Amino acid sequence: MIELIKAIANLILNKIASLPVVLGTLPSKNDWLLGIVLLLFYGLVALFWGFKSNFFHLRLLTSPLKVSQIIMTSFFAPALLEEIVFRVFLLPQPTQNLEQLPWIVITIDLLIFVVYHPLNALTFFPKANVTFLNYTFLSLTALLGFICVIAYWQSGSVWLPVILHWITVITWLIGLGGYDRLYKIDTNN
Repeated sequence: MIELIKAIANLILNKIASLPVVLGTLPSKNDWLLGIVLLLFYGLVALFWGFKSNFFHLRLLTSPLKVSQIIMTSFFAPALLEEIVFRVFLLPQPTQNLEQLPWIVITIDLLIFVVYHPLNALTFFPKANVTFLNYTFLSLTALLGFICVIAYWQSGSVWLPVILHWITVITWLIGLGGYDRLYKIDTNN
């Protein structure tokens, strides 16, 4: 048991020690092109599924202060924070030159990423219970997690999945009724 604790502590310390390198690795031009393709793919699927299930509603926030606040805070949490935890800490580093994607690790990572959201709502963010337990939300969360895994694995940079995650969150909160779902009672679903 002590050996297991030492191994886990060592792994955590190694991941923390790798943060300067991970944060210092920037995506290439080809990586950004991949990011655009992934974002377009996600956007098409999400818009279709979100409107079909009545999870999305065209609702543009008009308060410049609220929009600015969402844009700034969403970059750090959830985008940067969640990508560091769910991509950098839980996945092998793309620079490890593994012969193939470690699908079992990716599957576990995605399951933890999806389950984290309802747990977050049930513990720290009770206003989000209805939303974070919604099937459409959880499906889109899984898809977002998957494209972020691809972006991280292909680019070797945490910044590409951070930007994809950030754009997705601010689009939903500012333009697709996400803010109303999270902070107001009447969400129609």
